[in-house]
Amino acid sequence: MFKKIISGLLAVILAFSLPVTALSGNKLDANDPDRTVIIVIDGLLQKHLQSSQAPNITNLCQSGTSVQKVINVPKNLAGTVSLILTGKRNPGENALTGFYAAKKKNGVKTAVIDGTGGKLASLSRGASVVKDGPFQSGGKGIIETALREINSSGDIFCLIVLPGLNVDNQSKGAPTLSLLDNQVGLLLYHLKSNDMAGDTCLAITGSTGNPPAAMQGKGIRDSINVPTASLVDVFATLKYVNDQEPPEAGMVFYEAIDPESVGSSSRNKLLEQRVKELSLAYAQASAALEAMEKEQTEVKQQQSRLDAEKAQYTKVIKKQQGEIDSLKLKMKIAKFGGYFLFVVFVIILYAEYRFLKKRFLFFT
Repeated sequence: MFKKIISGLLAVILAFSLPVTALSGNKLDANDPDRTVIIVIDGLLQKHLQSSQAPNITNLCQSGTSVQKVINVPKNLAGTVSLILTGKRNPGENALTGFYAAKKKNGVKTAVIDGTGGKLASLSRGASVVKDGPFQSGGKGIIETALREINSSGDIFCLIVLPGLNVDNQSKGAPTLSLLDNQVGLLLYHLKSNDMAGDTCLAITGSTGNPPAAMQGKGIRDSINVPTASLVDVFATLKYVNDQEPPEAGMVFYEAIDPESVGSSSRNKLLEQRVKELSLAYAQASAALEAMEKEQTEVKQQQSRLDAEKAQYTKVIKKQQGEIDSLKLKMKIAKFGGYFLFVVFVIILYAEYRFLKKRFLFFT
């Protein structure tokens, strides 16, 4: 009888507690899906965040961890995507295939939603799912396609590439900033309204120039601003949050990571690691700068020697040129003198002919 009462109480408690837990934004257990969603907007720049047409993009960049100044940005979209996926500008096809294969081995689905119309075909080869359209005009339907893949998957790495901006109506048919912002807003709304935000690490960036770069969501602390960084560092941070392994390239934003998400006992340990890596990077940069200055000194010394040799050769050449010019002048004088003597000879010969003809009548 006592066991039945206990069992009944437990059933009632579970019946009331499970719905409440399911509706909360917290993860139920370690088996909940892990999602990484990266949005790349071709042509998006830092200055666009100041526009009233991009409230969703601006909020995404300002609410999580953002980079104030992105450095070493590739000159094209393909280079940027390569940098995000592998930490390298030109990793080669094998490296990208290896990236997708490693995700698949760990049970992570990889999806590339290419809104550029297939321009990134070589970079998406090997992904579990590749969607490159055709999409509706202005980029509509790209986010909806991505959400279908996200909703139907457990662990997923999803790269969404939105087409180039129509800046000042210079690109006919290209989407406006407002339209792309609405697409980003649709994604944010879906993740929050479906209790997926807590399990999703979301990142956004541009492609060239001075793009914004920001992350928020799972494992990322809010309102953190990194003064200067590369897209390689963004890649390194995403990899560390998801894999909890040291990245092969780039430096992790440890100050932006929630300690509990990586099993750290305190934030101070992460900050200590960040300081350690920054100190190491500073030491390496200082050594590289010292080597560069030494090389510059050697180059200047070599340049001085070359300048001295050049001056000496110039002097010799100038002397030889003077001799050549003098010889040319003598040749011209000799040539002119020869012509002159020939003319005089002809005149004398003609005069002698006339004289002899007139005096001796040798010629008729």
